[in-house]
Amino acid sequence: MSTKNVFIFILFNSILFTFSCQSDQSAGSNVSANDYLPNIYSRYLVMEKEFKIEVTFTSRKDNKLKNQEAPGQLYFQNQKLIKTETRYGGVKYMVQLPESAYTPSKTVVWKDGNKVLGEYKCTMNPINGFGIQPKVIDIDKGFRLAWDGEPLGKDEFLNIQISPEFGELVKMNRLGPTDASYFGVIPKQLQKLKPGTCQMTIVKNRRVNVKDDAGNLMCLFFDEFHLPMQQLTLEKSNK
Repeated sequence: MSTKNVFIFILFNSILFTFSCQSDQSAGSNVSANDYLPNIYSRYLVMEKEFKIEVTFTSRKDNKLKNQEAPGQLYFQNQKLIKTETRYGGVKYMVQLPESAYTPSKTVVWKDGNKVLGEYKCTMNPINGFGIQPKVIDIDKGFRLAWDGEPLGKDEFLNIQISPEFGELVKMNRLGPTDASYFGVIPKQLQKLKPGTCQMTIVKNRRVNVKDDAGNLMCLFFDEFHLPMQQLTLEKSNK
């Protein structure tokens, strides 16, 4: 190859490399946090004293595009969320923090280098315990469920599951707000149950749309607080 041809070859490749870099930079400059809607899931297990945080991103341009990979990094309590594949395709970002004290206020920070792309907060006060006195559910009369903690707020609800020794699982929700830290369960909700023993589990939930000062939707925040299960007795009253 002559000296002239070598020079032309080098010049041609240099132009291609420069054009490629400019194209990559141009594509990157079009990426914005406003293109994504974060979906944040927070779960706390009281028995295990464990936080779990998961974040997925939905495209704001096409809400059918879920579990999208997003730029930057996510942090919860200064711990970086790790990117992993979801069961049905796409990616999610998650972290598990065992042996962690519960904090009512949770903040997930989305950063790209030193730039903060978003900061998302949700607050939900805990339930320190729940009970039915005595530890007997009368299937024919219903029962009153009370808990140690504040009444439910407007964005909160309790999910109650009764897993009987015999028969079908019974699920019910009590939506907030409530005036007090208790509510009644009527016999109609217990029709599927039979006498015996059961395990009752309760999860306090909050579902909130986090918005900025202008009212624009910033993220969807799903917060769960799982209490330890209790064993109870199921009875039918004599009629």
